[in-house]
Amino acid sequence: MERGGRRPGPVVPPPPAVMMLPSAAPIQTDNRDSSKSKELLTPHQKRIIAALLAEFLGTLLFVLLAVGIQANELKRSNDVNTDNSDLRYPTDTTIMAGLAHGLTYATLISMFESISGGHFNPAITVAAVVGRRIGMLPGAMYIVVQITGAVCGSAIYDAMSGSEDYGQLGVTKLNTDLNTGSIFGAELLATLFVTLLWFFMLDLTMAPCGMTKNLTGPLYIGLAYFIAASFTSRWDRVGLNPARAFGPAAVSGDWDHHWVYWMGPVIGAMGGTLLFELFMWLRTADVEGL
Repeated sequence: MERGGRRPGPVVPPPPAVMMLPSAAPIQTDNRDSSKSKELLTPHQKRIIAALLAEFLGTLLFVLLAVGIQANELKRSNDVNTDNSDLRYPTDTTIMAGLAHGLTYATLISMFESISGGHFNPAITVAAVVGRRIGMLPGAMYIVVQITGAVCGSAIYDAMSGSEDYGQLGVTKLNTDLNTGSIFGAELLATLFVTLLWFFMLDLTMAPCGMTKNLTGPLYIGLAYFIAASFTSRWDRVGLNPARAFGPAAVSGDWDHHWVYWMGPVIGAMGGTLLFELFMWLRTADVEGL
């Protein structure tokens, strides 16, 4: 007891060592590491890379499978002659070419639409840019990877067939019974039809490229491609897609009338976009009038 009658208070021991902050350093280090990982790729950049990869892989698979099936049919039916003077398909080959294009498109769109919108076609991408569903820079990047995928798909098919130009790789060629203007018109109208259905089957609230409104959407788009491919198969071996024409042409070196397979589908796709926007404007005006 101290002088004055006061008792000393209880002695408070210092906090144990485990209550100190030795864990502060690792927590800060983890934060720094996580911040560095976040700076590597932003979510937006990841979406762009995923979309480009989907367009590349989708176009590669389309050319390898659909155009490969068409080349097999060309070889089987002896429709390709050495002088390329007769390009008319028999009925079964026409149906097979249409089915190959339609089913392959439907499957690939079902697979990749939630990632990239499921274009696999520079004409559709141009339509999406014109319709302001995608920006010009992403659209240009889409077209580059689509063309690259088409060349890779055609090269893989060429290598698998022994590099013997099997079925002429399904290269697009004009039917000599028809003039270039007629085939240009066929490509334009067929692609306009596909593009119009493509827009009507999209949920336009899904940015940037849209998704089909329901699970049957890709089937309807595939059906449109089947009809369009069956229509054009006897005219020019099915264009509708500049990348589809570019891939086999690049591998085989056959560029005859190649401009038709760009100008026809691209102009047709832009026309389909404008026609769709006209329908939307007229429908809005009608609803407001009610």
